[in-house]
Amino acid sequence: EPEAPRAREQQPQQPQPAPPPEAPTTPVEQEKTEPDKERAVELFRSFVAKGREAQNWRKNDLRLINSFVVPWLFGSEARIDWAHPVLALDELEQLVKEAP
Repeated sequence: EPEAPRAREQQPQQPQPAPPPEAPTTPVEQEKTEPDKERAVELFRSFVAKGREAQNWRKNDLRLINSFVVPWLFGSEARIDWAHPVLALDELEQLVKEAP
């Protein structure tokens, strides 16, 4: 009797690591994040130059700083609690003060 054709043995594929949430995966997404990144840097510059009284900080302002500036300048583990603006500003002041 002829042997049944064997199914080709497939090598198990290694799963590709997912990009970090901040990393855009397509050029269109990259274009969308660029203005946010620029705004985050602008907000952070204002904070460093003028302090917490620089403006009336909104949660979204602090979210942008947390998403783009904080990990870039203070390491991937650093975070501010942007959902609570007073606390987030305290944490940001502390990060800036402790930075080399």
